[in-house]
Amino acid sequence: MAQHLGLLLKRLGLIMGVYTGFRLVFYALNHHQFVNNDLVDIGFAFIHGLRFDLSSILITNIFFILFSILPGNLINKSSYQSFLKVLFIVVNFIFIFVNMADSEYYKFTGKRINLDVVDLSGEMAAQLDQFIVNYWHLDLLGLIFFIILSFLIAPNISFAGGYQSKSYGRTGYLKKDRLDPDRTNIYDRNGSRKGYLKQDRLFKDRTYIYDRDGRKKGYIKQDRLFKDQTNIYDRDGGREGYLKKDRLDKDRTNIFNQDGSREGYLKQDNLFEDRTNIFND
Repeated sequence: MAQHLGLLLKRLGLIMGVYTGFRLVFYALNHHQFVNNDLVDIGFAFIHGLRFDLSSILITNIFFILFSILPGNLINKSSYQSFLKVLFIVVNFIFIFVNMADSEYYKFTGKRINLDVVDLSGEMAAQLDQFIVNYWHLDLLGLIFFIILSFLIAPNISFAGGYQSKSYGRTGYLKKDRLDPDRTNIYDRNGSRKGYLKQDRLFKDRTYIYDRDGRKKGYIKQDRLFKDQTNIYDRDGGREGYLKKDRLDKDRTNIFNQDGSREGYLKQDNLFEDRTNIFND
């Protein structure tokens, strides 16, 4: 749960940074309205605005926050984490463009967008196409903020994209195929599929290793003498190494080469229960 809370705080902090960027844009476009205010007044206004931004973010992201701290194992599933990312982007996408519109709305009304805008929603909707055309620069700025936000929560970005193990040397992971239960896909650290494992239909004690194009590269097979050891063979049957459970860490399976030197290990992901991470020493 601590990892989920940490990730949630990072994402909320990220959107706070975006809102602060909006405030800078707002000031740049309306600075002539504040010529009678000195830098101290403007600085205090920015600090006061952080409190307003925080309340706005908490209200608009209330469902995202609740879904991000649900108890149980559902939150650990990769599909659920993908849902959270989509929800986060969609909700904040709307308010990104509301904040962009606020920069011009202020020029006509002398105040920021609030609940009063509901009374004008019909008129604003009718003139939406004109706003998009006439204030294209705001559309562009909003799009830039949206792209930055989407990029920073992408799966391969460590800041707010998702859980990534802090253990040194993670090179990829194993994950069961959704369509073929007999297949376990092999991915690199960025989520690109590099190959897969599949049990032999004739020899049930043998699991073949394929590359991503379906070419057989080798196989793994239980050692006949050492029951806690699984040998790794190349496609011609030459032993290249073996897998063996760690004696001290029962969640870790060590990877050894044919000379018995450890080259890495496998360990179940702390967040995604359907994923086994691959590490190199």
